[in-house]
Amino acid sequence: MNNINNVKLVLSDSATFKDAINSISGLVTETNITLKPTHLEIVAMEAANVGMIIFKMMNTEFAEYKIGDSEEATFGLKLSDFKSVLSRGKEKDQVLTLSIDGNQLKISFVGKTKKDFTLPLIDTGVKATKIPNLNFNAEITIDNSELRDAVDDVSIVSEAVEFKVEKGIFIVSGAGDQSKAMSETKGTVKVIEAEKSAKSKFSIEYINKMLNSKLNKVVKVGLGSGYPLKLSYVNDKGSISLTYILAPRVDND
Repeated sequence: MNNINNVKLVLSDSATFKDAINSISGLVTETNITLKPTHLEIVAMEAANVGMIIFKMMNTEFAEYKIGDSEEATFGLKLSDFKSVLSRGKEKDQVLTLSIDGNQLKISFVGKTKKDFTLPLIDTGVKATKIPNLNFNAEITIDNSELRDAVDDVSIVSEAVEFKVEKGIFIVSGAGDQSKAMSETKGTVKVIEAEKSAKSKFSIEYINKMLNSKLNKVVKVGLGSGYPLKLSYVNDKGSISLTYILAPRVDND
């Protein structure tokens, strides 16, 4: 954690930021937050190193964005505490201000009432996480609720879900000992490498934690064969993005 001075972030509308922290905290208990000249960024691995989260929020989303005297500032937080504090800002017109004083993060809500909180900054012991360069065989753009519904169908019969693109159709399926479930979705499918298959299996437990973002009604799915999954949400302005990367599940059969 570097030396941080004169950091101040002001959000007139904090709903999207609070939703992102809520989503991220479902997978990560603590994280580093990095403030760069152009944007706020969170890149974190969950404890089992199965899933990665990448969150970016451009400085244009902030009413005020001061990151101090250095080119960038990084600090660590316990996300469960941060999530709990952010949930106390319940008024829609409340202004959220985040500032750093020594080794503490100050959190203020100003609206009809004024609320002030402080949380300790922590040293997560995590160095900068490198974002992998992934090349997918297919990309699917689909309504998030439709994908969630298809995964819920599979969860009745299995703990794992298979995503597959076949003849231009995105298929979500799963099987138990004697049961099966399958959905052919209405998502828009873009096949990148037609000669290669796009089929991988993933843990439903992790998938469910990655399909709860309210950033956009639509999610983009990056899919390969026995390859990590990429789920991307981007707001309409393209100024906020939340991306999940999930390692494929390997069965012993």
